[in-house]
Amino acid sequence: MATIGDEGYGIYYAAYNVYAFIFTLTISGTSAAIPKLIAEYSSKGEEDDAMASFIIGRRILLVMGILMTGTLFLLSEHLDKGFYLQFPL
Repeated sequence: MATIGDEGYGIYYAAYNVYAFIFTLTISGTSAAIPKLIAEYSSKGEEDDAMASFIIGRRILLVMGILMTGTLFLLSEHLDKGFYLQFPL
């Protein structure tokens, strides 16, 4: 099995840095806030509100994921041009 080499790793890590940035924007703060709300409502015995918080939080993460995926898809050509202008092959 062959490896992708230095050039392949360079391209992979350049793309991964963009992905990691978008991923961080998508989940920043929300992944901590949702369980906090659920635990707060559950401790008070308000199971309906806890379930509603879970459902709303899941929908928020889904919408943010779809928006960031679309943004990354729409900007992919621009990001690609910027990458190759910066690091020509």
